[in-house]
Amino acid sequence: MHVSPRIWELDFFRGIAIIIMVLFHLLFDLNEFYNVPINYEQGLIYYSGKLAASIFIFISGISCTLSKNNLKRGLILLMIALVITIITAYAVPGSNIFFGILHFLGVSILLYSIIKNINPSFLFILGGIIILGGQYKNQLTMPNNLLAPVGLLGEPFYSMDYYPLIPGLGYSFSE
Repeated sequence: MHVSPRIWELDFFRGIAIIIMVLFHLLFDLNEFYNVPINYEQGLIYYSGKLAASIFIFISGISCTLSKNNLKRGLILLMIALVITIITAYAVPGSNIFFGILHFLGVSILLYSIIKNINPSFLFILGGIIILGGQYKNQLTMPNNLLAPVGLLGEPFYSMDYYPLIPGLGYSFSE
């Protein structure tokens, strides 16, 4: 029997991220659906959700270098993200998920096949520029939300889960 070698450290940190994410969403759901007064928009609870997302982004970047089929992985993630977006739009109107963490990861994985052969030093510099660009993008107001996946927003915009490509790709490129 052939057993594929697994990198236990990736599974360990992925497991930690899943536990943190489940706890964050439990607290979020208690507040949103059962009116338990839990503030998830700041403090430890807020940053635990960001920590889980950061771990997923970091592990996704590492996994891209190990995967034999990033196209398939990226498309599957985008399909799951689309299904979640559609379900939440109908099940909980007003609680849109537009370009959430799964959308971001799916697009990042698909972009990996384009950037994998680019000089790492150039990618590091490009990543820094994208991160800095993220600091200034909020000063721009767009006439609509067509460029929301990139991070350029119009009024009004709302998403329960939002991870735009700028500055997110900057962190991916800098890894």
